[in-house]
Amino acid sequence: MVTIIGAGIAGSALAGALAAAGIPATVYERGPRHRNGAFLALDGAVHDLLTDLGVDRARLLDASRPIDQIQINGHHQPAPGYRAYHRHDLLDVLTDRAAAAGATVHYDTPVHVTPTPAGLSITAAGRALTGPIIAADGIDSPIRAQLDPARTPVYAAQIALYAVANRVELPTPDRTAAFDTLVPDGTRPGGTIGHIHHTEAADTFWFARLNADQLDPGEVGPQPIGPWIPRLRAIATDAAAPVLDALIAATDTVHITNARTVPLEAALPQTDELLLIGDADHAVTPAAGSGARDALLDAAAVAEALRAGTSPAAAMEARRATIRDTRDTARRARPDSRAAATLR
Repeated sequence: MVTIIGAGIAGSALAGALAAAGIPATVYERGPRHRNGAFLALDGAVHDLLTDLGVDRARLLDASRPIDQIQINGHHQPAPGYRAYHRHDLLDVLTDRAAAAGATVHYDTPVHVTPTPAGLSITAAGRALTGPIIAADGIDSPIRAQLDPARTPVYAAQIALYAVANRVELPTPDRTAAFDTLVPDGTRPGGTIGHIHHTEAADTFWFARLNADQLDPGEVGPQPIGPWIPRLRAIATDAAAPVLDALIAATDTVHITNARTVPLEAALPQTDELLLIGDADHAVTPAAGSGARDALLDAAAVAEALRAGTSPAAAMEARRATIRDTRDTARRARPDSRAAATLR
């Protein structure tokens, strides 16, 4: 049996793939099934990957909205196969798939990690958990904190704001993800404002990234939009300002978070009995826009290794190498190209 900690995107996708292959999978999730969350977009290659993992494509299409093009500071490029999701809608598809395949999911069941002379003792609901254990428990992973304590999340010098506006009229073309980036100029802090527009949708996903000092814990989470309006207007380009005002007028609450990464440099080697995947291993700033994609690629790599009877740790080390290369490339990219990466 495989034990998975965390019923997020990576954990749920992995559980469904394993159970469908006849490998018993049990998931422990500290929170409830229906959790709040932001939104995300996945490209065509990731949808193909999900289909390969056995996820019903029709359900994915029903749970999402198409994106036909990306607009960056007024310049357009096609977005083949991209679709936008409320995060909870994607999780519903993945958790339903896992349950239908025979995986067992325990919600509201925290996992406890205790160091012992013999290693880590990992328990849930009063039971000792045995390997292989896959930790997909997010950026603040208690497993990683004990297993690889030197790799703590690092602030990425940006505050991320997510919001969903009520129905609003916008000049943006239909089925478009639009990004406007303001480069710091000494008088304005710089940042990016983006939204995903669908004329037939009842709401509009939008976000902002602000170059700023890290917020205290009490300042993150759901917040009324009012106090944030001056800071948002300070990073709006002239072209984005009217759209931003329309979004603000249709929004009551925003979700605020410190953008953080989990560094991969000097990461301890993965093991077959206890390994990290997704944000637990290599969370990346929202500016990179690859968190969900990377999590699903991790799940696919580990599922394939376990189905084939090969080493899941080796599969994740290969994934780490790919992610390191991708991060190196992103560091060399121009700021406007990084805006589009938010969708990947």
